[in-house]
Amino acid sequence: MELYGSKVYLVNNTISDNEVYAGTAGSAKSTGGGLFFDTADEAWAPSDVMITNSIVYGNHSPSTGAADIANVISNSGNANGSHLGIDHTDFHTLKSHGTDVVHPEINHELREDPKFSHHPLTLYHLTSASPCIDQGDNLALSIPAEDLAGHKRILDGNGDGLATVDMGSYEALEPFSWPMFIPALISGSKR
Repeated sequence: MELYGSKVYLVNNTISDNEVYAGTAGSAKSTGGGLFFDTADEAWAPSDVMITNSIVYGNHSPSTGAADIANVISNSGNANGSHLGIDHTDFHTLKSHGTDVVHPEINHELREDPKFSHHPLTLYHLTSASPCIDQGDNLALSIPAEDLAGHKRILDGNGDGLATVDMGSYEALEPFSWPMFIPALISGSKR
């Protein structure tokens, strides 16, 4: 992603299992991972990037190793005033490169294994053990009304009575309490 005086809002995204291999290992072309933000050219205008309610986890590049978010957003020259915000997002690694790099403003991050489903029909859906369930921000800008599977957002995925948006592209379905019916068996009696 190249930034030039832009505003980028990434809301309820899942970015996982990406491998960056361009050129030779260790070259600038193989820097990256899940997300790579760069405004290093001093001729570029300020950029504003906000990542919210997302999962950026399990990405890799040869030059930086495990790199979920690579940040080269500069705060020098014409790009002075750039901003990188990460809020209510699960990521493992953040690598910042450069001498005048913008230090991200990070709030409510998880940094835990999101515990995705690995079944082919529900790949990247959250399992019931996921720490990302009900951990998003309901007030985030531009929350999609539905997840990628077409399920309604915002649900109570952990059954605590509070509907809170999940992190990532898929909303965990509400747990249902199923009534249990125990048949009464009466035998050998006359009425």
